Amino acid sequence: MRTILAAAVSLALIGLAGCTPTYSFQDGREASTLTGGALMRIEPDASKMSKLEQDLAAAKVAWERTPTEATAIALGRAYSSLGRFKEGIAAFGDGLAAFPDSHRLRRHRGHRYITVREFRESSRDYNKAWDLVRDKPDTLESADGSSTDKSAILYHWGLLEYLRGQFDWADDVFSKRTLLTTLKDENVVSAASWHYWALRRLGRDADAAKVIEPIREGMDVKENKSYYTLCRLYRGLISAAEVEKQMTGDDGKLNVGLAYGLACWKRFELKDEAGGRALLKRIIATGNWPAFGFIAAEADLARWPG
Repeated sequence: MRTILAAAVSLALIGLAGCTPTYSFQDGREASTLTGGALMRIEPDASKMSKLEQDLAAAKVAWERTPTEATAIALGRAYSSLGRFKEGIAAFGDGLAAFPDSHRLRRHRGHRYITVREFRESSRDYNKAWDLVRDKPDTLESADGSSTDKSAILYHWGLLEYLRGQFDWADDVFSKRTLLTTLKDENVVSAASWHYWALRRLGRDADAAKVIEPIREGMDVKENKSYYTLCRLYRGLISAAEVEKQMTGDDGKLNVGLAYGLACWKRFELKDEAGGRALLKRIIATGNWPAFGFIAAEADLARWPG
């Protein structure tokens, strides 16, 4: 697989490199859009706030009493659950200062660098994380067994390259991931959706079709239902109209993941440029800026003038 460290150079050419990391915002701003606009902190629902704050307090105590890789990850994730991504990144960084060879801390920090649009920093973390695990046996990342270290690193790294517009490099990373013997149905559908569009954007439609060949009805998918729905659309198992019906939940909120996949389908499969663009703009209007589908919509609109 070709090295991806050089991607930052190409990013500068397409204008989506992200800003130089700075965490001195004092006005509730957590990050900047890919074009420089402010992204303000999103507070959790009031019904969840007390529990999340308790979790954060407990995570702080655990890290102070027993500074380990696990307690550093728990602290970073507790901050992130409250929408405090800058502090989460800092907590992962503190963990890495103590455990510099932790691929898991880099995997989690790389994820949150994606969230705050610091793509160069995320790339550095995933390059290093992969170097640390490449030649080692794959191990479970989560207690529920839903993911492994290698699959999680390669999934987020491939997604990062997709968001950067480095679609050939996204293909390299996702192709590496398909060789893992530890993948479950959940893992297959999550990456297949992004990999499919990376290849379609490269004009490699036949290869894209091969990516979704494993998709079938009755797969064991409980968490990544939106990705599964989209993969079934691409596979021809359901219609775009069916996806459109599922895009808005009972609460009236737009599912930005489904909406993004359908926007791509409209643009590249149905040749409906206006419909695709309109759907991307609906995603942006939700304000749900930490979501991967939102970041992808933001990147597409930045590259798609008009």
